[in-house]
Amino acid sequence: MPLAAHTMSYRDSLEEQLIAAVSNLELSKVIDLLARGADVNYRTPPEKYVYVDSDHNTVHCDNYESQPYSALRMAVFRCSDSTLEYLAPHLENPQAELGKMAQVLLEHGADAEDAYQLIVGLYGHGYPHDEWEDNPSEAVLNLIARHAKRR
Repeated sequence: MPLAAHTMSYRDSLEEQLIAAVSNLELSKVIDLLARGADVNYRTPPEKYVYVDSDHNTVHCDNYESQPYSALRMAVFRCSDSTLEYLAPHLENPQAELGKMAQVLLEHGADAEDAYQLIVGLYGHGYPHDEWEDNPSEAVLNLIARHAKRR
């Protein structure tokens, strides 16, 4: 189920804004929110995690553990998103931007093991690997997997 671009309101917490900034490929906003004290490991609670289905109905998530409920999990989720070019037409390489965001989140202590569980759920246990290392999306997944394996 694809996610639409996140929108933020002035009432959203720094953490909700952080997840939205990752979703919207806004690296400078990610850096700013972390500098302002956003909790890099915040998880959107299950009761707040909703999506809009193809009939435009708001639906509560039925499989929370497979959702991008944290900033780093959102980066994993966006790796497979074929609409990145439309979300950020100003970026020459949106996947590379995701890599930069993932690196910043990891440097701020993001839970790589939790994000790795999403990688396993989506793609299996084959990460990290050396194949397709020149593919920016694969590089992001490998980066997170290597961090998870270090702990």
